[in-house]
Amino acid sequence: MALGFASLGEAQTRTKPLNPKIDALFPDSPKNFLTDLAHIVKDSDQVNARLKALRDSDRLNLVVVTLPTIGDESIDDVAREIGRKWMVATANDTLGSAVRNTGGVILLVPSIRKCRVEVATGSEGYMTDSRAADACRAAADDFRANNFGAGFISIANTFAAYHKEELAREAEARLPKTPSQPIPWIPILGWLAAIGLPLSLFLRHRYVKARQQEEKEQAERERQDAEDRRLEAAARAERERLAAIERQRAEEQERIRWNSLTPVQQAAEVAERRRQAAAAAERRRLQEIEDAKRRKREAEEAEQRRRQQAQNTSTFTPTSSSSDSNSSSGGFGTGGSDSFGGGGGGSDY
Repeated sequence: MALGFASLGEAQTRTKPLNPKIDALFPDSPKNFLTDLAHIVKDSDQVNARLKALRDSDRLNLVVVTLPTIGDESIDDVAREIGRKWMVATANDTLGSAVRNTGGVILLVPSIRKCRVEVATGSEGYMTDSRAADACRAAADDFRANNFGAGFISIANTFAAYHKEELAREAEARLPKTPSQPIPWIPILGWLAAIGLPLSLFLRHRYVKARQQEEKEQAERERQDAEDRRLEAAARAERERLAAIERQRAEEQERIRWNSLTPVQQAAEVAERRRQAAAAAERRRLQEIEDAKRRKREAEEAEQRRRQQAQNTSTFTPTSSSSDSNSSSGGFGTGGSDSFGGGGGGSDY
């Protein structure tokens, strides 16, 4: 006997066209919540009981399907086509209802070791692509241990937990708001006037005194700064006077020493001074040559580094990353077979 997912009282009509190639992979309608075409689930009764309990208590339609192979089809497309063909989503024409177009398809293909949770449009708000992929990854240990029933129940429980949170938020939003009590403004204003006037006078007095003290301190600081500047100027003038006296003394001593030299000694000293000046000029010239060589070498090294970076950049071509969660997103449907627009996620195991 086929399992009717429209048994909640809402009529559903398939509006999406059939995909014969994909539809040939699974029956026209399910006989139970679990359709184990790969024959891998040992505790199918427990899985069916859990999914039925979720539908009866939380109005959440979930089906589990195992397929031995999907050929060259995408697991995303197959799971979405199952949801549309079987019209799994809970139909409810009440706009804004938390159970409108809710539900999902849990698909497992053991031959390629892939799990997919396809989410109906009404559940995409809370069962996001990343959450769907995380649910598959959380069940991966059970799948690898061949505990497929436990893995499916784990995914269903995760889905149901987010579904219940959404129901709770909707119920809370619909609770009547408690009317606010009028504020007794007259007693409050009277109390503020009785306390505010003396308080404002006291605070103004404190402000005036603080301002006067601040101005007095500022004037004292300015006077001290002016005195410091005067003393510094006097000290600088004294240093300059002493330096001038020292220069005059040194010049007088040099004049006396020069006059004490014979003409031959004076000529020899002049020649030595010229030799030293020429040697200093030669040292400066050699230093400038060395500096020029160093700047040229640094420029060549910088150009070489720039070319190397440009070469490294040109040899790296970014590629778009692909997540192993196989996630995609889709638009919102209006019930029935349109309720699966491509939302969901999955992973390998």
